[in-house]
Amino acid sequence: MGGGKIMVIRKFKKKDLEAILQMTKEVWDNSSFDQAVEKKFGKREKDWWECKSQLVKEFIDKHPNWVLVAEENSKIVGYASYSLDNERKIGDVLNNAVHPNWRGRGIGKTLHYKVLEELKKEGMEIALLVTSQDNVPARRMYESAGFEQLWCSLHYGKKLKCQKS
Repeated sequence: MGGGKIMVIRKFKKKDLEAILQMTKEVWDNSSFDQAVEKKFGKREKDWWECKSQLVKEFIDKHPNWVLVAEENSKIVGYASYSLDNERKIGDVLNNAVHPNWRGRGIGKTLHYKVLEELKKEGMEIALLVTSQDNVPARRMYESAGFEQLWCSLHYGKKLKCQKS
């Protein structure tokens, strides 16, 4: 056999955390709400990608079993996360990230379908997700998987003048 590429989708392991966090800036560049806020109002104490990384890390720390990793030849090339609401039987599809160097190979779609399998295995009856209206590739993938738009929201922002006393 030649040196073919072997992709594996598996559950998260602690050793994956650093690679996932390092990927954050590139993965969400131009598709992060925090980045949109930063572009409009300027940088806060942390860069947008530091905020996003912190949220990802906090989620993984609390729910490592709700994270799947895509690995190709022992290199992490993407990941996906989800959450479970056992009471309502609703699973939320959360982050679905593929490193830019590995996009266009079906990794995101494979991760997405594996998340849906996990939700079904856990007894969820409904899967929900949120994406940006501008993220056309993601919207196409979700719609091809049978998702329908349920709600459209607008996010507004306004700079406030502090009145410290």
